[in-house]
Amino acid sequence: MYISNFQLQNYKSYQTSEPISLSPGFNLVVGQNNVGKTALLEGLGLHFLSNPYRNQKAASKARTEDAAYSLAKVSFTISRDELWLILQEMENGFPVPLSDKEQLFKSNGDEMLSIEEHAERFVRRLLSSDHYTVHTGVGTKDQNAAMTFSTKFPSIGDYKAGGVGDKRIFALCSISADGAIVVNNVQENTSAGIDFGNSVAQVLRKGIYSFRAERVASDTYPAGREERLEPDARNLANVLGNLHHRPAKFRELNEHLRYVLPHIYEVAVRNVQGQMGLDHEVLVYDDPADQDSGIPLSASGTGVSQILAILYVVVASENLQTIIIDEPQSFLHPGAIRKLFEVLNLYPNQYIISTHIPSVIASARDGNVILVTKERRQESKLKTIDVRDTEHLRLMLHEVGARLGDVFGADYILWVEGKTERDCFPLILEKLNPRRLMGTEFVPVLSPDKITGKEADRVIRIHQEISKGKGLLPPAVGFIFDRECREEEISNLERYADHTVKFIKRRMYENYLLKPMAIEAVLLELGLGKESVSAAHIQEWLDQEIQKTEYYCPKIKEREPWVKYIHGAGLLSNLFAHFSSGAFSYSSRKVEYGVKITKWLLDNDSDDLKEIAEIIELLLPVELKG
Repeated sequence: MYISNFQLQNYKSYQTSEPISLSPGFNLVVGQNNVGKTALLEGLGLHFLSNPYRNQKAASKARTEDAAYSLAKVSFTISRDELWLILQEMENGFPVPLSDKEQLFKSNGDEMLSIEEHAERFVRRLLSSDHYTVHTGVGTKDQNAAMTFSTKFPSIGDYKAGGVGDKRIFALCSISADGAIVVNNVQENTSAGIDFGNSVAQVLRKGIYSFRAERVASDTYPAGREERLEPDARNLANVLGNLHHRPAKFRELNEHLRYVLPHIYEVAVRNVQGQMGLDHEVLVYDDPADQDSGIPLSASGTGVSQILAILYVVVASENLQTIIIDEPQSFLHPGAIRKLFEVLNLYPNQYIISTHIPSVIASARDGNVILVTKERRQESKLKTIDVRDTEHLRLMLHEVGARLGDVFGADYILWVEGKTERDCFPLILEKLNPRRLMGTEFVPVLSPDKITGKEADRVIRIHQEISKGKGLLPPAVGFIFDRECREEEISNLERYADHTVKFIKRRMYENYLLKPMAIEAVLLELGLGKESVSAAHIQEWLDQEIQKTEYYCPKIKEREPWVKYIHGAGLLSNLFAHFSSGAFSYSSRKVEYGVKITKWLLDNDSDDLKEIAEIIELLLPVELKG
């Protein structure tokens, strides 16, 4: 289940927002302060109260009756299995529209369908698709609770209910224990709320959870058997207490909590006597050896209760949820946010998260991004950002005043030669030595040419000084550089830097990318035809080109094996220029093309890249090693 499309009307800073599409995974809502991010998330939560749009110009005008309504139009997409489960759990049944008489005949046209046969056909037809989309609306007026209604009738669009005038005919159905569809009664109704899709949407709406900066729950709550967390998480103590009866799940929750907030060892729930009877009380422990060290949840930071509530939703539920988190950096350290996102990635829910902090954006690089902007005295505007597009990415980062390479919030820094290594090395480590990077950020050095020159000592000291973990900056775990023509300085530098400086075994990282089949695959992906490029043609060109002295260091006599000593970047630049007739420049887009070749090699021919993974492994802190 996830929200697939959404539009907000007449609510706070939104007069009529642009319709937006959301992905079933991560969705980031980005923008500056006070542009409407929180209002959008309130709308997406589908539990908002009426708060009509008003700007300075509109404020002086008389308000119409319709202007008092705040409205959200929303589409839910659910799987076949989710739909069947929802229908089974509808205690009051679900309405099936009964079509006009001419649509009720069997296929041979001689005999009319019974109501039971019609209902069976209706449900089975819906279940014939892998996914089903419900179109509904949520509206509210005068501070009344928001109610769902059909924006498209019938919302499934397959059947038109029969009837006279505004009256519509429905069969109220349910699912029996053996899976049969039972018709309970037939009724006529004029309400647009009596609709199959709207009934499903009311259930789906309960699977949306919103988390904000304020504390979400108290220490105690009357003990009961409920397992569903309330949207405002007020019953957190009770559902955690009941999770104790599922020991594996409770351990799973504590393991995630300990990973995100390392200063906490675990939480536990105990029974205490309350005013009205037995209560559940949540205690937070930081020392496993001291069982008397537990403190009430209310005495812990706001972020602890927030994290507990979020983790409970993802761990305890067997169904997919939509989880909305407003400005997580307001109650979590950037490093905790990164780890939380790693945990959330393990559970295939939909996540909608607002932020204006670049480190949060960097924590979910693959997410769908929605940019919120607002000009003075104007309504909020929404724009979906394609993070794969350079111009869109520049626009998004300009709005938050940041670069994607910001390292605030990382647990460790590993300095590397350049941007290609920054993007490729994490891919290599994750593929060849599968593990969570646990907040380690690969960052290119500012001046790689100075690392091994006369200023080498000073430059390394500078990088080490800014990476000691003081203030907001995380500590460095080491440096990985190209060998280039540095053979004389390498041993001295490795000793000087206390073994935190490592050099790859070939002249530069591009030397690992000189594989004809990988290069062929990338050139074909870029649009070159097979008649002009092939692995055989590339190998033939390489065999001739590697004989040229211009590719080798004058002060190093060795040239064999050539793949170790040649200038790989220069060779790739000339290769791309040759086979594309100058259309594609490797030197100007070497990060993009380097990543493409690396990904192909990791999927098809990764043996040589294991050298890189081994070097990275040597520099990782002990707690990050497998």
